[in-house]
Amino acid sequence: MPHLSKSILTNLRLFLSAGLLVSTAWSQQPEPDIRSLSAEDQDIVKDLRFRAMDAAPADTRTATFIKGRLPVVNASSKTTIAGRLTAEARILFRTPEKEWTVLRCRQDIALNGKGSTELYISFNETNSQIEKITGDKKARVEDSITIIRYDGVKIFESEPSKSTRLPADWWLQVGILKGQGAPGTTAGPVIATTDTSSGEFKALRLSTERNLRSQIWNDYEQAVASLNAKYLVAIDKALKTAQARSLLDEALALRQEKDTVTKTNRVPRSPVPASAPSLATLRSTYETALTSLKSARAKASLPLMQDYNQKAEQLIARLIKEGKLDEAKSARDSRDVPLITED
Repeated sequence: MPHLSKSILTNLRLFLSAGLLVSTAWSQQPEPDIRSLSAEDQDIVKDLRFRAMDAAPADTRTATFIKGRLPVVNASSKTTIAGRLTAEARILFRTPEKEWTVLRCRQDIALNGKGSTELYISFNETNSQIEKITGDKKARVEDSITIIRYDGVKIFESEPSKSTRLPADWWLQVGILKGQGAPGTTAGPVIATTDTSSGEFKALRLSTERNLRSQIWNDYEQAVASLNAKYLVAIDKALKTAQARSLLDEALALRQEKDTVTKTNRVPRSPVPASAPSLATLRSTYETALTSLKSARAKASLPLMQDYNQKAEQLIARLIKEGKLDEAKSARDSRDVPLITED
């Protein structure tokens, strides 16, 4: 099984020292860019307008599902768009023990008609998760974000609230957040709490997850830690330059960036102020390097994931033939839940 290439790490050192990379859009995980779509699909996507979903309102929570209200405007050339769009909500709750927990819900959606509308999206079998997390299926949603994908390409992502009482970058994670007792803390990769698998399928998931960690994710996390350390060194250098030139706004922005990375081990997603051009250059270099690492991680993970998917399909088919329908349904529902996630 391939590990992250040493040549990649060498290139990252060059990227940070020379600042030669061109800025690219940053994503939470390796994803195809909108430019990978056909010209016709790009035109369609440009004329779709989404707003943040009202995720899990209390009056929509039944025994088996919750709903999200998704405002959308279809100004494209297509009256009907089906089989292409997926809506995802990431919802932040707090347990009675004051632990922060993120629930992830996804569903395929279809647009029928032009103009403005509001879609009701049912997230099956997640209401029980809310009740398990909070002890109350009508518990308050602390925060949520919405992600829309077209043929797997992210075309919309809403902004989380700016409240400082919430964990920093909470939407990058799924499950119970480590260090959840104090606002502003974040966690590393965790296994998603929406995994409802059991029996043989659960063993398959756990085995695959262990292999992913030992063969790929450990290398990736070490590479990110090294990248973060180099980023902080570069920020320190830029901060000294800004101070020497009496550039107050730039120095303040650089200091804030340093404090955030030091406390959370993550680079913030907030826009870089126009008054801090040196930070914009450093951020662009960092994000491009991080995207390279994630792409290498995804490529190295592919053989393991292909093996997992093949075995999962075979197992589900056998369980159905053996009449173990509940176990087969649990396996099918959990098959696409991420084995490890940071987003």
